[in-house]
Amino acid sequence: MNIMKNVLFFIAVVVALGFSNSGWAQSSYSIVNFAPTLPMGNTADYIGVMTGRSVNVEFIRILEESRFGYGIEAGRSSFFEKIPNRILESGTVVASGTQFRYINTTPIIVSGHYFFTESGKLRPFASLGFGVVFQTRRVDMGIFSERTTGTQLAIRPELGTIFQISDYVGIKLSGKYYQTMGGSNLPSHAALGFNLGFVIIN
Repeated sequence: MNIMKNVLFFIAVVVALGFSNSGWAQSSYSIVNFAPTLPMGNTADYIGVMTGRSVNVEFIRILEESRFGYGIEAGRSSFFEKIPNRILESGTVVASGTQFRYINTTPIIVSGHYFFTESGKLRPFASLGFGVVFQTRRVDMGIFSERTTGTQLAIRPELGTIFQISDYVGIKLSGKYYQTMGGSNLPSHAALGFNLGFVIIN
């Protein structure tokens, strides 16, 4: 709970700074992304199916007369796979049959951004983010169900571009790779998200 309180406090501070009217900020992007996500690493070993049930929202502030910016991101991804002929061990009970596996992840990331151009309709960028991922894994088999939750530190590199359609609206395309550290009763989580975003430009 202390970790959660610290994370929420940190997010509140970043958001307050982002929406401040200080003179050193030139412009900002508010983005909603549809983000089909491909599981990788340990995640793919547990569920190997790409999910379309993934969305994230972002706020990016660009510094005045600079190619640099900072941002914050929060999202949700839900993975599912049906796997036949598996064994589930729960305490002293051993059962075999079809497993229904679920993973839900909620990343909260703060990030730095570098734009390769200072202006223009097309603004390619690279980003590196750090934060936490709240992860829940569940497996159901008949009347049996096992659920494990954990909070893990995460790193999130990203490459993409923002295309400005008008003075106030744009489209974002990017790829994000999420990698967490193992721990909290769960193995590390890895996934590659393909983002298509609707951008409001301020």
